[in-house]
Amino acid sequence: MESFGNLAGLRKFARLFAWAFGVILVFCVAVTTAYLYSAKTNPSGKKVIKGIGDSVSITFDEADIPHIKANSQADAIFALGYLHASERSWQMEINRRLASGRLSEILGSETLSIDRYIRTLGIKRAAENQFDRYPISAKRLLQAYADGVNAANAQLGWALPVEYFLTGSKPGHWSPTDSVAWMLMMAYDLGGNWNQELQRLELSQFLSTKQIWEVMPSFEPGNPVSTMDFAKMYQDLNLYNQTSRQPHNRSKNLPATELSHRDLPGATEGIGSNNWALSGKLTVSGKPLLANDPHLGLSAPAIWYFAHLDAPGLNVLGGTLPGIPAVILGRAENYAWSFTNTNPDVQDLYIEQIDTQNAGMYRGPDGPLAFKVRQEIIDVKGAPSVNIIVRETRHGPVISDSYARAKRAIDTNRYALALRWTALDVENQSVAGLLELNRAKDMDSFRHLLRKNYAPMQNVVMADVEGNIAYQAAGVAPKRQLHHGLYGAAPALGWDKQYDWHGYVPFEQLPSSHNPEQGWIATANQRIIAANDPNPLTGDWDLSARYERIVDLIKSKSSHDIDNMKKMQADTLSLTSIPLLTLFKSSVPTHPLGSKAVELSKNFDGDMRVDSVGALIFNAWA
Repeated sequence: MESFGNLAGLRKFARLFAWAFGVILVFCVAVTTAYLYSAKTNPSGKKVIKGIGDSVSITFDEADIPHIKANSQADAIFALGYLHASERSWQMEINRRLASGRLSEILGSETLSIDRYIRTLGIKRAAENQFDRYPISAKRLLQAYADGVNAANAQLGWALPVEYFLTGSKPGHWSPTDSVAWMLMMAYDLGGNWNQELQRLELSQFLSTKQIWEVMPSFEPGNPVSTMDFAKMYQDLNLYNQTSRQPHNRSKNLPATELSHRDLPGATEGIGSNNWALSGKLTVSGKPLLANDPHLGLSAPAIWYFAHLDAPGLNVLGGTLPGIPAVILGRAENYAWSFTNTNPDVQDLYIEQIDTQNAGMYRGPDGPLAFKVRQEIIDVKGAPSVNIIVRETRHGPVISDSYARAKRAIDTNRYALALRWTALDVENQSVAGLLELNRAKDMDSFRHLLRKNYAPMQNVVMADVEGNIAYQAAGVAPKRQLHHGLYGAAPALGWDKQYDWHGYVPFEQLPSSHNPEQGWIATANQRIIAANDPNPLTGDWDLSARYERIVDLIKSKSSHDIDNMKKMQADTLSLTSIPLLTLFKSSVPTHPLGSKAVELSKNFDGDMRVDSVGALIFNAWA
């Protein structure tokens, strides 16, 4: 009888458990359904939103691109901010925190090194100082955008993107200076020349200057932009961190030449844009065709957000960046424009000599100078706040205080590395310039307004309905003279005036072109030199293989149409792989699967098709 009682009790418990589990399951499904329903962006219907001046119409086309029609530019910009935050709230929040050096408040100590570095650069401080000098009209539009962002975040209610729940956070307040700061982060992402300078300094511990130019060659092999023996200069200074040079403390290999994701945000994998324009004499329609592919690093969600802004004096459609209140690239009523990164050398490292008797002083050209010092407090989730001291010299922030790799390279008791960077200049008003570009009436006025772009410098290729095509490098870059000084190739002596910047290249001397005789214009981050100024904008140009492939495809046909332009964009032949194919196919693998790999890749011809096994094996081998 006892066994039957136990069995009945077990059955009763099982029924209660199944009932409770069913209730919990129903509850979870109900909550999940409610969350998904509430979290779904619903652009249809009417909404009353505080802060907007007049009614705004937003319609979505078959490609889900929003078309904003407003009675004022401020309302159109407000609506763009509203849409950005409605659909990309977490993306904007993480970007806002990144640019402000406040990731650790919600992500903990894992992001402390990033926050420390961004605070050292002073991205948000620079944005605030720059914004103070913006025209009133630009300030009002940036405020309208911020109001739209904050209104959308408030409308999200409790059903926030799941990342907020995972981090225990909520959307922060978006300010106009957050937009300026994010523009600075884009400039940082597109201009990392100082890393190559640091690599050359690291290599100078082990190699001569001649050997360094062999390891990291100038664009023209055998003709480096600087003739200075910088390796000997560093050795004479006894610049290096002696601890890191001890055999038991360092690898037998040369220093790594790639950044760690733990040290800095961003990466270069997959980055490299292209654009080109064909005049009517090379097209089926007899009208220009313009193509652009700004392939920045992959992200989820995508970095771009397409939108159409239509208001009095404003009618533009194209790619926007959540966080910035403008169409970055796209088209207006009478013309279209496109960007690729010029990648000029706008960042220089300076070696500052610290006064060993007074660590608050460093050596200047005419005597000792005091470091500018400020305190930064970084709040860290789950840990005590961290106080850091940020130092600045006459050149800029001291990055060797916050960037581990720079700190390892030099003796930080006697030297510091400071960064000079155009984007941090108080004169930088690139976001205000973008707002004006969006209001340009025609291509001529657009080209004229490009002089307001400061950083990052871009290759701008344009075309208009009148049949014109044009090119302009737009942005600021320091004046340099070939074979004089270090030409930004390696860190310079901060106390020697000969290495200081002496103004920027005038806009009129930047590379440009208008209706060239050949009938086409193309850029793909390759070397660009103005005809009236033989001094290149950098000594570290990217390889020109992608540009050469575009030119080959343009010249392969006498007349092009839209379908052909799409095929060109989708082309996967890698010219950089072709010179390596003979070596690749003559290699004798020792791996047990080597013979199979050789068989699978024997017909590989440099075409990086997504379904190519040979391409996969080649890239692993390379």
